[in-house]
Amino acid sequence: MKFRALESSQTEVSAFSEHLKEQVALLVSEVTDQKPELWWRSAYRRLIELQRMVDAESPTEDLRLYAHEKIDAMVAVMRAQSGAGTQGEASAIQQAREVIHTISDLFMLEEKGREPTQVQHIPIGAVMERCNASPYGYKTTLEVTESGISLFKIFSPTRKEWFDFPIPPSDTMVHKGGFPRVILKILFNAPQDTIEAELPPNDFDVIAWGDESQAHKDGALIGVDPVGVEVVEVTPTGTPDFEKLLVTRDVTLNSCLLGMQGLFYSDKAVDAAQTGAVEPIPAFRGIYGASMFFYDGELLMNSRDMMRVLKFVVEGKASAFDFKDLNKQVDIGIYPLVLAQKFMKKPNAVELLNRMFFVLRQMGQTHEGEDDIWAVLHRAHEEYPFFALDRPAQDDAGVAKWLMEKLAKQALTVFRKDLAIPSGLELPRTPGDAKPKTVSLAGYTPRPETAMRDARELDWFRAESARRAAAAPPADLKLAKMLTKLTE
Repeated sequence: MKFRALESSQTEVSAFSEHLKEQVALLVSEVTDQKPELWWRSAYRRLIELQRMVDAESPTEDLRLYAHEKIDAMVAVMRAQSGAGTQGEASAIQQAREVIHTISDLFMLEEKGREPTQVQHIPIGAVMERCNASPYGYKTTLEVTESGISLFKIFSPTRKEWFDFPIPPSDTMVHKGGFPRVILKILFNAPQDTIEAELPPNDFDVIAWGDESQAHKDGALIGVDPVGVEVVEVTPTGTPDFEKLLVTRDVTLNSCLLGMQGLFYSDKAVDAAQTGAVEPIPAFRGIYGASMFFYDGELLMNSRDMMRVLKFVVEGKASAFDFKDLNKQVDIGIYPLVLAQKFMKKPNAVELLNRMFFVLRQMGQTHEGEDDIWAVLHRAHEEYPFFALDRPAQDDAGVAKWLMEKLAKQALTVFRKDLAIPSGLELPRTPGDAKPKTVSLAGYTPRPETAMRDARELDWFRAESARRAAAAPPADLKLAKMLTKLTE
């Protein structure tokens, strides 16, 4: 269904959109607080209530009709699930994942102007041959474990050590992220320091197609956490659209995949590997989010994009990225805390945090008077006191909740785009603010003389963040947390 231009004032429409977001945040929060077996009955009831709210408060008929179309479709799915019944929590969680992906298909944006990409492919045997011919001295071999898992082993000439990467046990699964990146870098002679930064692997993430339940079982066999399994649709041939997968990765350096079939990659991934320069890929990935946006004709990074390229450079997996002065007015939001949490698990945590501060300053993401990373992190946590630095790894139920949050964000994103609801973002322009500038670690100097002070600051930050979280009213924190997830 197509809708004509909104008749009401932009102020009314924007206000209603914000109210709707708050109601959706409450819906997701209330539903996921219950046992997974009760999610769909609860969601069904809350959607009916949401529909009544839209009927009563919508400022335009078009908006009301649109909401009805989408809510009716979701209610139909909920109604079917409400009567389906499940056998225990594990079955309910699996059902939840499948339903979430079904509903996600209701909220897809029409692809316009996607830049075509030729899928490059190297069979696994040729991958090994070419890796073994690396001028740096990298070597590879295959080894089968007692459990039948094939390990792709990579020898680092710098560390004089072998590192293990498990091959997916099925031809319906490929690795994304670190494993294909390190292979790509070795094959195309990337700067050696960016190769070594990929070792040892931190974790594994995969893309799978076919039976979702089996995908999670296969992922578990090779050490993939449930949150690391991305399930995608297949084409009529029974295989995924590899071109689409490559052009909808988060950044150019991640436009590569590896499985039993070998390495799939794009030319942009090769360029990123060889030059060390990484950039986000403008794309809408359904439930997995959207990358970049246009403002006044200029393509800008959103806060999550900033986090991704920042992480690559800070960890040494890339050497630089381009950033516009105009983009400095877009706040990176909660993501310094997200990265801090990741970095704090590493032995060189303080060094990584200091590098992050160096890069954040170049991006205009530090405030006046913030002279070190600790000032940035304390300010960020005051803004987002619900963020838990010590949160445990997500279990299956946690992953299902995470997917439901992603679904809610996707629905709101598509709602705003379909009805052309303005973002409310206003960025003052200045001459030359669209000219890209290089952001890197060039000129960064480690500070070993402050190591003891930084260690004390790290301990203090942990303690203060825990105190802030404990002092805030739980109900307020809960809503604030959910609203942040739907906004960032």
